[in-house]
Amino acid sequence: MAAKRSKKKVSKSRSTAKPAAKKKPAAAGSAKAKAKAKAKAKAKAKPKAKAKSPAKRVGKKAVKKTARKTAKPSSTKAAAKGRRMARSGKAGQSAAKKKVGKKVTVKVATVARSPSKAASKSAAAKTAASKKSANKKAVKAAFKAAVRKSASKKAAAKKAAGRKAATKVVAKPEPVKVEVKPDPKAGKQPRLRSQPVEVQEIDVQIQRERRSRLIPYKPRSYGARPKQAKAGVLLETLTKNMGKALPLPSRAALPTVVEMGIFCIFATGGNSARVSFDAMVRLRKSFSEWNEFRVSEAYEFLEVLEDINVIEPYDHCEKVLEFVNEIYQDQNAVDLEFLRDLDAVDRLIALNRYRSLGPALSHYMALGLQGFDGILFHYSWSRVVQRVGIVPRAGSPKALVASLAEVFGALDTLALQINLIDLGEEICLPKNPQCRNCYLVLSCKSRKL
Repeated sequence: MAAKRSKKKVSKSRSTAKPAAKKKPAAAGSAKAKAKAKAKAKAKAKPKAKAKSPAKRVGKKAVKKTARKTAKPSSTKAAAKGRRMARSGKAGQSAAKKKVGKKVTVKVATVARSPSKAASKSAAAKTAASKKSANKKAVKAAFKAAVRKSASKKAAAKKAAGRKAATKVVAKPEPVKVEVKPDPKAGKQPRLRSQPVEVQEIDVQIQRERRSRLIPYKPRSYGARPKQAKAGVLLETLTKNMGKALPLPSRAALPTVVEMGIFCIFATGGNSARVSFDAMVRLRKSFSEWNEFRVSEAYEFLEVLEDINVIEPYDHCEKVLEFVNEIYQDQNAVDLEFLRDLDAVDRLIALNRYRSLGPALSHYMALGLQGFDGILFHYSWSRVVQRVGIVPRAGSPKALVASLAEVFGALDTLALQINLIDLGEEICLPKNPQCRNCYLVLSCKSRKL
């Protein structure tokens, strides 16, 4: 019965299958139906062919797994299965390579040849170092660019400032007022403000020449070599060209310090000691007090000195008036008796404050306060004497005073000192000496012609 039933089922299936196949003739008339049928047939046939090569589904890992499974088969059947699996994996791998192309082959090669851990670490360190160097270079380049930008900005600002300054209208400068300092030797010099600077300088030079005791000097010939200096000859040439400084006359009353200064002013201008002393006495007695004396004018003194033969009386009277006024401004009184209590050095320091006297007259007064005797050190006469060569060069003032006293001991040291100081202050200067106009040029060893 069972066999009959199976036969009936098979017959039924055949009967059912036959009508489906017989439907073809109904659609055979049309070409489209035939094409569709062929396409369906191909679609049904494809999966069966591709089922033999599972390369698409099986990758490298699957191949490795299968290889591991088939490495040690337990039986012959397992070994056969492993071989089949391996063959199917190789076939699938070759098919995948053909379809994917070169990219897949490169990837597989790189995976197969993977580097070791140490090599990977060194490569990572190299990449980090290269990144650091690249960062440093980038920072340096940025810094240089910033510096260039700042420099360009500064240059542009300078150019702009220059253009602005060029466009501005330049104002005319105001005339500079030059103040000519009065010469301490010339005293007061009243001038008009409207006078130009050149005229003022000429006035100062005229005042200086008028008050100077030096006469222009120029010898006929200077000679090839300087002559040997002698003490008597030097003193004679100085007194001949500059005059002679004299002490107080005999039997004369001892004057005050201010009166001593007035006597010295008259005595240095070529007047005799008696004439100078008489001029001082008349000026003092013609006024009741010093305040009346200092307020008066210089031309008022000329009436008092008419009977006396004073050389250049107005110049001397003007100098005396300046000296008295300067004492009053300094001491608030016309009195210098405190100088008698000082030593020689302090006297010279105190007297050098009065510009109306000058170095030579202050030295003259200091010698007068010690009886017009002895030798006092001064830089001007020491410079002249050492340049001439009559006294050996020395660094200490005491040695120079002793050597001058030794050479000129028997001669008039008073006139020598005063004349040498005037010569050193006006001609034999520390810098740029006027050797051609010096009275001692013929016997000077240090002359520059």
